[in-house]
Amino acid sequence: MTLENLAVVLEGPGAAHPERRRRLEGFLALQRQTTVELLAASGQQASASSWRRRPAG
Repeated sequence: MTLENLAVVLEGPGAAHPERRRRLEGFLALQRQTTVELLAASGQQASASSWRRRPAG
């Protein structure tokens, strides 16, 4: 989704239509969930990797 697409959804003709808003909210929720899952997986991988590489000290 681009900012232009988002502007059309929020400000374009029929922007106040409840179905449009519901779809946008669903899309953003899915995008947020995917981002959180990717960050969590990256953090787990980075943590495991850094523990293996950490010099004894």
